[in-house]
Amino acid sequence: MKNGGFTMIKVSIIGAGPGGLAVGLLLAARGHEVDIFEKDDRVGGRSQAVTLGRYHFDLGPTFLMQVDVLRAVFAAADLALEDYVKLIPVEPLYDLIFKDNVFRPSRYRDKTHTELERLFPGELDHYERFMRDEATRYNKIAPLMQRPFEHWYDYFKPDALKALPHIVPFRSVHGKLKRYFEDANLIHAMSFQSKYLGMSAWKAPGFFTMLSYLEHAYGLYHVQGGLNKINDALADAIRALGGRIHLNTPVAQLLTQKRTVTGLQLENGETYPADCVVANADFAYFAHNLLDETLKIPHAPRKLHTMRYAISTYMMYLGLDKRYDLPHHTFVFADNYAQSVKTMTEKNTLDTDITVYVHNPSLIDNTLAPPGHSALYILVPVPNNDSQINWESYKITFKATILKRIEEKLGIYDIEQHIIEEKIMTPLDWEKNHHVYKGAVFNLSHTFSQLFYFRPHNAYRSLKHLFLVGGGTHPGSGLASIYQSAIITANLIDPK
Repeated sequence: MKNGGFTMIKVSIIGAGPGGLAVGLLLAARGHEVDIFEKDDRVGGRSQAVTLGRYHFDLGPTFLMQVDVLRAVFAAADLALEDYVKLIPVEPLYDLIFKDNVFRPSRYRDKTHTELERLFPGELDHYERFMRDEATRYNKIAPLMQRPFEHWYDYFKPDALKALPHIVPFRSVHGKLKRYFEDANLIHAMSFQSKYLGMSAWKAPGFFTMLSYLEHAYGLYHVQGGLNKINDALADAIRALGGRIHLNTPVAQLLTQKRTVTGLQLENGETYPADCVVANADFAYFAHNLLDETLKIPHAPRKLHTMRYAISTYMMYLGLDKRYDLPHHTFVFADNYAQSVKTMTEKNTLDTDITVYVHNPSLIDNTLAPPGHSALYILVPVPNNDSQINWESYKITFKATILKRIEEKLGIYDIEQHIIEEKIMTPLDWEKNHHVYKGAVFNLSHTFSQLFYFRPHNAYRSLKHLFLVGGGTHPGSGLASIYQSAIITANLIDPK
């Protein structure tokens, strides 16, 4: 381990989310003693399974991209991802429904070309230039996402210096794309991925245009049974290697001695000594509730309010006794998308002109709903709990607003009549039930002041033997980034 030179160590991991499970597998495969403590009755964290009667859903993420990162986690344990889960390519990538047209980009370049020529005459050459340029940029920037940033001088390492001209620090995603495309809808189609970071394309750093590039270049995947099955696969592999996962076991606090973490204490009073602790809990929640205020660390509870946080989501999980032939991913854009996004992210209020995401995986996966039925997942980006919206009184009214929007744009008028099972999640629920600080489901905002060296470090710099994994540390949010953070953190603990 970096801070002590142990050969075989006892590792305690707080949280069985994707990051905690991935780092647990990597360390168990290297022969370490791994214990994972999870407050819920199942693994997965905010990407866990939701079961409503005979209908099955993912609680959170539904987009799987950069599959090679996840393959690398399994391969490091001498395992093959495809032996554990069935990957299903998504085609087309998604339906993007604008006020005056519908764009269906594809994992196949020729099909996307046809769509571009149909909807955006004159933009095909611009698209190809963007894809060529972005491939170059990604190859330069990707190495920075694959290693830790522990010191300010990490910015002067050769890979960082090579990447610097491609990072465009003073240009937003939207501003960068305006240099390629003329049509506003096409710009939105290539920039809405900023919401995967919980940000506005008008504020997200320009190098995050790599998200749309990665989707178009390498495609998206569904996992049979839902993306939550990846968590089950990781958990099964950990147990097979002798690791232990303790469900329904919330952690109360870290144990420290002279600014060194020595273990953790559970809410039931039990203590677990450990050579190192890895925190996979929501970072701000963890810092607010499990770190001692008297330690005077950079992220002490009193300092958390100065950090910037991402937006939240309003979720509907609907079990329906009717089959709906909607695409796997559908985005219904607000009529005035720019104004809607800015109202939410800059004014911290809701606009009645909303963007709605509908996920219909049961069309290609018959394990999620009974025959002739659908398991619909509906998401609307909304402000986090700094907005002070009273979701307890507003959530039913907002549900009606969403269903009306679906009626208007998708021509589906009977969803309400076919609901058999239903679950609604608001930002308040994310915070109260899933310990997501401010309900900011995409974690800390991805501004330059909170990226790379300025994001909480994978090896937490103020407490020895404390490590972080997940969306709140480097490289950031999104499943692929979280799996990458697990690789980084495991290599800091044990550089094998």
